[in-house]
Amino acid sequence: MRHKLLGVLLIASGLISGQVAFADEMAEKEILVGSSEQSTVQANVEKIDIAQRTVLLALPDGQKLSFDHIDPKITHFDRLKLNDKVIVSGSKSSAIVLQKGGAGMRKIIDAQGRDVTVDGAGILKTQTIYNDILGVDLNAGNVKIKNVEGRIVTVPVENKALLMKATAGDQLLIVNRVKLIVWAN
Repeated sequence: MRHKLLGVLLIASGLISGQVAFADEMAEKEILVGSSEQSTVQANVEKIDIAQRTVLLALPDGQKLSFDHIDPKITHFDRLKLNDKVIVSGSKSSAIVLQKGGAGMRKIIDAQGRDVTVDGAGILKTQTIYNDILGVDLNAGNVKIKNVEGRIVTVPVENKALLMKATAGDQLLIVNRVKLIVWAN
């Protein structure tokens, strides 16, 4: 029980620190809309290579997760065996962000990093989509954007105070972040 409690605390601190890092990263920009969700499932060790420090996990829904080059600081990895149960905890965060200026530079930037706890490994993936703001309609509460594919899209924004800060020529960023942490039972 104590080991499980420690694992839950480590996961919670990892998820919270991931959310704090996300908020810090966006602090210089205006967040128009944000959302976050978290989940935890039990997975089965389907393949493991202790020497190469890789593991393939099977999730209950049939999806497979592969972790390569797991950090040597993770103390419980060497004890894992085929068919062991591990916990996979994940969080998804999305934000629509106002960035002043920058229009004409529509793009998608993908980034990936790692997270390490005493008894777990994590993957952090972020995708930022840069869209040009073409116009703002305060009465309707929306902005008209040109997305990466060149399509014109209307996006509703509930926060009128932040909407008032947006003008044609600014950018509307859509930031999606996924974090997965795996730890041994």
